Amino acid sequence: MKKLLIVLIGLTIFLAACGDGENVKTEAEPEGELPIEAQDLVEDESQLAVEEKDDIGDIEAVIEFINTTESNTTLDNEGNPLRIGEIYDAYYFDFTGEGNDDIALASFKDDDDYNPIMFVTCDIGNGKYTLINSDFRAARNEKEIFAQGQFIIQRDIENAMIDIAYFNGKDFISMADRYISYDDIEYQSYFADTVEAYRCERDQLDGYRHFVVNMRKVYRDQKGQEYPLKDKTMEYRFNEADMAYEIDERVNMEPVELWGIISEALEGEDSSLKSFGEVYGEKDYLEALSYYDANRLGFTKEARIEYILACGQEMYDMYEGGQMYYYQEAHGQQTFKEMHDNYPIPEKMASIYELGKVFYIEDGSAYRPFDIDEGEYSIVGTSPEATRILEAMEDDMNHVSEDGISFADTVNATMEFVSKDKMIEEMKQAPAYPVVVIRDFADTESFNHKAVWKTTIVLLPE
Repeated sequence: MKKLLIVLIGLTIFLAACGDGENVKTEAEPEGELPIEAQDLVEDESQLAVEEKDDIGDIEAVIEFINTTESNTTLDNEGNPLRIGEIYDAYYFDFTGEGNDDIALASFKDDDDYNPIMFVTCDIGNGKYTLINSDFRAARNEKEIFAQGQFIIQRDIENAMIDIAYFNGKDFISMADRYISYDDIEYQSYFADTVEAYRCERDQLDGYRHFVVNMRKVYRDQKGQEYPLKDKTMEYRFNEADMAYEIDERVNMEPVELWGIISEALEGEDSSLKSFGEVYGEKDYLEALSYYDANRLGFTKEARIEYILACGQEMYDMYEGGQMYYYQEAHGQQTFKEMHDNYPIPEKMASIYELGKVFYIEDGSAYRPFDIDEGEYSIVGTSPEATRILEAMEDDMNHVSEDGISFADTVNATMEFVSKDKMIEEMKQAPAYPVVVIRDFADTESFNHKAVWKTTIVLLPE
């Protein structure tokens, strides 16, 4: 009987423990959580999504991608694979048309470098970085880059021009055309206070697929009167097959040479102006040049020719008919003081001229240090302002006389060295073949730069 009672009690306890299956809880399947297998699947998918989404705003990651991806087939100016270095410009804009920012990177070894732009997007590769190679080049200047449809425009603000490239929607951005004027621009002309200007009118018939640019060039004199020099119309039609523009050019007027306008302007009527001898007798050589410059448009033709010839004769007398060539051959043999004592410069000419040592550098990118004895002694014009006036006298003489005149035998400074950065910046804006005055021989080391080209260095005693 006891055995039967024990069995019945045990069965009752067992059935109570099983009860309704919905109320059963275990540690393996806690309430509110998915089975282990389902959890693993969700975690894997979430992790995969995070890994695939690259950040276009992470500039360091973008640069590392460009520099390591095998899809980078772009070459730099020296024919080597293009890599993004320490000097670069970054531009964020949407060139794929997907509504998200993409990035364009222009990389430079120095301020004079000129390389293709690298484009990166996350819109093509399912959130991963994708490199778009291009032949769309950029220099370091005031510019902006933006997109309109599949066209990518680089605007050179300083020169009022645009370059246009085209994105094929897949893997390449191709240069369509360059140096297209988009706005008016003015610059200093032949005389002080005169201007040569380009007037630009652009009519977009179909965005950047079809547009017209009308360009007029004018000369504006000191009185504000404008003389038309050129007028032409350029019509641009984009050919998608070639990814380039077909250009129709129409000339609206026969070009007028500025030479003729200047020659007419040089026919002055002021017979009261002094001769070179009168000014030089009272002042010095610099004052005589400045007097000519201040009255440049007033001289009659005959008085102008006489003034310029007399100015040239005084310079020739200073050199004693070719003595400067002896100075050049005497390099390294005498000190500055010995040369100055043996070949003194006339007092009135010393307002502009000094005795200096002249060095020449062909290419700053292939710079090698100078030895001071390499320099050749020469009389040197040290005033950039005087150099400007002498060059103007040469031009004026060529306008009014068939004989002309040349001051080419003289070494005339075009700029004075202050710092390397300032000199390089001036060289980019200055005419070719600069002549730079230095006062410290150690400054010759500053000419070790790619921007230095066919440059004369003039060392003057401190």
